Amino acid sequence: MRALRSIMAVAVAAALAACALKSPPERDELAKEAAANRQVPQKWTAPGGAPGAVADGWLASFSDPQLDELAREAFAYNPDLRIAAARVEQAAAYQKVAGAILYPQVNLLARGGGKMSGDASGLQGIGVFVNWELDLWGRVRSGAAAAESQYVSAALDNQYARQSIAAQVAKGWFLATEARMQKALAEETVRA
Repeated sequence: MRALRSIMAVAVAAALAACALKSPPERDELAKEAAANRQVPQKWTAPGGAPGAVADGWLASFSDPQLDELAREAFAYNPDLRIAAARVEQAAAYQKVAGAILYPQVNLLARGGGKMSGDASGLQGIGVFVNWELDLWGRVRSGAAAAESQYVSAALDNQYARQSIAAQVAKGWFLATEARMQKALAEETVRA
């Protein structure tokens, strides 16, 4: 009997130890491990851009009303931006639902029998249902945190898509301007 208790105690301790999660490694630690012998030649390195997010109105710095109008048109009619905006709304809804599970839920159900209920069963009643999941192990909180991370990710994807489309419009506009200037130069060369 005593041996059975010892075995049970060891099994319970092993099961509880299995529930403990190891924290993930740090980014710098992973980089060191992945490329321990990496030697980057100095001529390959270049200074990065200015840190921080790209300002939303950077296109206006070119002071070109036609470029601004083209960008507005691209934003208005681009299906990828519509999809990205819908994903942001969807992630916001998921975040709201995941956060709501943390709180107690109360549901009310009422039913009246007879001819009006459609089945003529004559059943009548009112039910109040209360549900609350105790988050002892952090599953619900982790789900809420994951939903928040997905929302932030979707919002950043949407912002990236807007900036990318603005950059593509600007690039196309400047390539078209350069082509017009080269054509004018070629015509002038032919006339000369």
